[in-house]
Amino acid sequence: MVKKSKNKVKPKNESEWFPISVAPTDGSHYLVYNDRIGSVVEVAPFIKKDKWGEIIEIEWIDYHANSLKNVTHWMPLPEPPNGP
Repeated sequence: MVKKSKNKVKPKNESEWFPISVAPTDGSHYLVYNDRIGSVVEVAPFIKKDKWGEIIEIEWIDYHANSLKNVTHWMPLPEPPNGP
């Protein structure tokens, strides 16, 4: 099951990209643009926090458990298609 973001950043349309610096950190899935390979990938962030709950590192992980570097932008997942 894919977790949808509750992030306060709302796109004007489904194809709006945002800087990765404002990406959700709630564990939700979203699309990212990987500048190194020039592609769009669905990811879930892996967030490391210190003992006070402060974020110390965010790593973007794809469905193959690969860590993605050079992630520059993100956008919410589109709604699934209607019907069969």
